[in-house]
Amino acid sequence: MTKLLKTFFPTLLGVLTIWGLLKIESIFHTRQFGPDEDVQIDSDLILILPVTIIALIIQYILTIPVWNKFKRNKVVLGLAIRPFFIVLCIVGGLIFGLLFWHQQLGIKDLVISSFLGIIALAIYWTINLLTLKKIDIWLTK
Repeated sequence: MTKLLKTFFPTLLGVLTIWGLLKIESIFHTRQFGPDEDVQIDSDLILILPVTIIALIIQYILTIPVWNKFKRNKVVLGLAIRPFFIVLCIVGGLIFGLLFWHQQLGIKDLVISSFLGIIALAIYWTINLLTLKKIDIWLTK
């Protein structure tokens, strides 16, 4: 039960927060630049399910064991929790930038996409880890 709670609640809270922020950004983008010509259907529903499933798998297989290791040792791979997740956000954000980079828009789009990926992952992991910490506090009472 505890592992299921730690898997579903932080993940869904983080994914829904990022989805909401991306919707807000999309509204501002559309108002400023007009609708994207290459977007033919609303991709939210197509993307939200696989992203959530992947996030749940990562949470169950990687995040919870790493979180438990941090609780015991305070260090994983020689890094404390903050530096560990900062590196994770930067590397993940750069990968995000490469995946969503529109090459025809130049290197500026790569930088912006990477920056947005870093920010999105920082928000996601902050929510996720704070939620895990609250769950641990709640379970120990």
